[in-house]
Amino acid sequence: MSDVETKSKRDIPAGTPAEVWSPAPVPRPLFRRRLRILPLLITLVAIAVAGVLGRAMWNTYMGAPWTRDGTVRVYVVTMAPQVSGQIVQLPVVDNQFVHKDDLLMVIDPTNYKSTALAAQAQLQQAQANLDQAKVNLQRTEIRSPVNGWVTNLLAQLGDYATVGQNKISLVDADSFWVDGYFEETNLDRIRVGDPASVKLMGYSQIVRGHVSSIARGINVANAQPNGEGLAQVNPIFTWVRLAQRIPVRIHIDQVPEGVVLAAGMTATVQIDPRPQQPPK
Repeated sequence: MSDVETKSKRDIPAGTPAEVWSPAPVPRPLFRRRLRILPLLITLVAIAVAGVLGRAMWNTYMGAPWTRDGTVRVYVVTMAPQVSGQIVQLPVVDNQFVHKDDLLMVIDPTNYKSTALAAQAQLQQAQANLDQAKVNLQRTEIRSPVNGWVTNLLAQLGDYATVGQNKISLVDADSFWVDGYFEETNLDRIRVGDPASVKLMGYSQIVRGHVSSIARGINVANAQPNGEGLAQVNPIFTWVRLAQRIPVRIHIDQVPEGVVLAAGMTATVQIDPRPQQPPK
């Protein structure tokens, strides 16, 4: 046994367990240096993650303009009878889909057939009246000019149809589009033909489309003439300047299966970056 080992054991008080004593020293300086490096590594990792997330947020909100203020729009065809009479046939119901030239309503043609016969008796003197009577007879049948849905049908059998008064309306199934109202500060990044993503409030699927046009004018509240012909100018807060919102029309290219479009639905519209063209 060496002198060091003998001295170490000699210096241990009597009754001390053997497991407490260890002749090998603990390398404390190296352990402390590792503890100092650990906070620095954590800080560097946090900075890197924040940089990646910040760049992703910038690309999302600045590179692809979007708005929650979107509305689904559609053309509605209104039809009013051109001859008067009692409705004797009404072969459609509310919310029914009809095709172009389908029969929607029949007005009693009896009086117009008497008119047609009387005009034929006076053919030479009233040829024009005869032609008009024939046209009116054809107009007793109101047919759908488009493919679409009957909407808000209030006409009933026996109702009286008056010339020029709307009796039946159709939602044109082939005319849906979306209007996105973008702030004027975002228009410099929007071009006709840019792809667009439309998220309807009631669906998780994305409706695909593209920018078909940008509105060239909106109503301006200022400069409207009053009763004396003077321009009315609204007061403003000089330190607040609100950006106007300009309608951007989105042509719908693809509607996912199961998505039902209805005019007036709320939509979030995002203009996606146009794909890069390969170099020629």
